[in-house]
Amino acid sequence: MLPAEIAGAIAKRLGMFVLRSKVKIADVSDRYARRGLIGRRTGPAPMQVVEDEGAILVGLEEGRAVAFMPPDRAPAPDAGADAWELAAIRAGVPIITAATQEAFVPQMANFELVGGVSFRKGCYPGQEIVARMQYRGGLKRRMALVHLGGGERPLPGQSVYSAAFGEQAAGTIVNAAPAPEGGYDALVVAQIESLERGDLHWKSPDGPGLEVRSHPPLAA
Repeated sequence: MLPAEIAGAIAKRLGMFVLRSKVKIADVSDRYARRGLIGRRTGPAPMQVVEDEGAILVGLEEGRAVAFMPPDRAPAPDAGADAWELAAIRAGVPIITAATQEAFVPQMANFELVGGVSFRKGCYPGQEIVARMQYRGGLKRRMALVHLGGGERPLPGQSVYSAAFGEQAAGTIVNAAPAPEGGYDALVVAQIESLERGDLHWKSPDGPGLEVRSHPPLAA
């Protein structure tokens, strides 16, 4: 379920941690077709997996699931990849790409709010930083849903700015997708102060304005 541009590197990295377990980590993209399912009564419950006649269904949050199946059995999709990305953006689920890899700690991208990180499981690289951020505070950036008008699509990794930070970037575009009403919806990780001010701009301090539409509670 990873973007193709980082799948190989992630598989190689995870392979370093397979010690005595009988586990093999490999990129099997060519063995499965992927189909995103969107709708109220879609797929298994969140974080549940169901196998049926060679197909694997993985429940995400309510109303979204992913189906994996042999390519020769996969139905033609009803919509393009942008529809799936928009659904993820509006669900508040970021997709990390090469442009944003290692740019955030999990809490910046709200992963702890969507079940993307556990604080009760064993050790993993970076655990001390993640745990310290969770229990001692100090988080200065959060992810928010924003909307941008116009016809140019923001790209992952591009900077956003706020008057409170002058020429210094106040945040980063995570994902963006066309909105049905025009323009683009996007997830952006930005300084909490700039989200509270609501004065974010794309590309430069006086660039196109971003309308902050939703964000988690910002108080420490």
